[in-house]
Amino acid sequence: MTKQIERARQVRRSLELVCKRLQHPSIESWKASEKELSAAIVCMHDLELSLQPARAGKAHSQMLVAELRAIRRELSKARALVLAAGKFYQGWARLMSSAEEGTANYTHRGSAAPVASINSGQVVVHG
Repeated sequence: MTKQIERARQVRRSLELVCKRLQHPSIESWKASEKELSAAIVCMHDLELSLQPARAGKAHSQMLVAELRAIRRELSKARALVLAAGKFYQGWARLMSSAEEGTANYTHRGSAAPVASINSGQVVVHG
């Protein structure tokens, strides 16, 4: 059981590192974090199986449960960071894409502003 607790602590520490990386999202930080996130999910599954009543001692299982809760918190932070970064890059790609119409006339909140009427023979510049 001690080995499992140490494994859980190691996974939690690596998830903290992942969260730190994802606070400044980039393709590199995503790729560097992918392996650790997958390993954390597999580890959580294995550790939860080891908590079955017939296998776990009371004191060790309470410590393991506490570590699993900490891992869940870190995973939820990492998930939120990944989702936020994904939304950021999705919006950025939409704004940078010249093929997609409708990216102009956005307000600072991201919603579409009313289209300015353009009279023929005049030029309208938004800035």
